[in-house]
Amino acid sequence: MTAAPAVKNQNVDVGIDYARPLSFSRRTTITFGSGTSIVTDQFRSYYRVLADAGLTREIGRTWSLNGTYHRGVQYVEGLGGPVYADTVQMQVHGLVARRLDLGMTGGYSNGAIALSTVDSGYVTYTGAVTLRVALSRLVALDTQYAYYYYDFSSQATVLPGIPGRLRRNSLRVGFSGWFGLLR
Repeated sequence: MTAAPAVKNQNVDVGIDYARPLSFSRRTTITFGSGTSIVTDQFRSYYRVLADAGLTREIGRTWSLNGTYHRGVQYVEGLGGPVYADTVQMQVHGLVARRLDLGMTGGYSNGAIALSTVDSGYVTYTGAVTLRVALSRLVALDTQYAYYYYDFSSQATVLPGIPGRLRRNSLRVGFSGWFGLLR
């Protein structure tokens, strides 16, 4: 039995990169960047455009809103090749009260597995709400609800035992602590 040839990925970070606060609002920062990727898989080369964009807005003194977009090549354990995907994520985070911290995130991703032109795509949705209550200066109670969903096309190459569609809800409760390393 011969081993499959290794997959090689070469990213070329030549393009436009920009990160600055907007001139009319110092509380809003915009970022974007671009590049290319050359992926060699099964002795065939694929050329892909990479792109990143982000928008961050500070709201008041304790809240922030962040949105990002990423188009690129990534490797996901359990899938039969590199993934070329578009990913969008949103996050809002801040203090509701002096001891109460709230964070909400959501994301969407879709793409093609193994860089093929055959319908070997997938779609995922994620979301989470986190609530943290400070019990003291060093200890907090954390609670988090998370939702995750994915759906692979019937032509997608996944490892045996991985379902083609999954929907998961979870609730996590725990404690977190802070300690200073330097004083």
